[in-house]
Amino acid sequence: MKTKIVPFDLETAKKIQAGEVEGKIKTQCGNDVRALCIKDDVAAAIIVHDRGELLFIYDKNGAPTSPANVLEKKLFQLVLEILEIPDNEPQFKPFDRVLVRDEEREPWRATLFSNYNDNISYPYCTINGPYVQCIPFEGNEDLVGTKNTPKEE
Repeated sequence: MKTKIVPFDLETAKKIQAGEVEGKIKTQCGNDVRALCIKDDVAAAIIVHDRGELLFIYDKNGAPTSPANVLEKKLFQLVLEILEIPDNEPQFKPFDRVLVRDEEREPWRATLFSNYNDNISYPYCTINGPYVQCIPFEGNEDLVGTKNTPKEE
C-alpha cells in the first residue's frame, strides 16, 4: 500500500495510536517511534536509533524541545506516515496476475501478486520479490517486456 508523509499533528497521532487511522509515527529522518505519550499539547517519544533508543520531548507540532542542536531538531522532527489509497489505484489480491517494475527505464515483468509491504520504497510483494510499481496484467498485456507507460483509464 502506498503511504505518504504528512506533518505531525497530535489529533492524527492519537488516532494512529488508537488504531482509527492506519499509519506510523516516525522522525523526519525515518527513525521509528517505539512509544509516544501525549499529555495536553506535549508529547514524549522513545525513538529507535542506531545509537540505541533516545527520549525526546516534543511540542504539539512534533518539534523536539530538548536537543539544542539545530540539525538534531530537524532530523528528529516527528512526521506521520499514513496510508494513501487513491480512488483510481487498483487493489490487488494474492495470486492476481500483475506487471511489475522498479523504474521507468526497466521493462515490465509478468508475475503473481502476493501482498502489500509496509516498506514504502517497495510496497508491492510478488512471488518474485518486492517492487515499486505494480499494475494489473489484464488490459496491459502489450506492455510485457517493454518500457512503455501504461495507458490512463
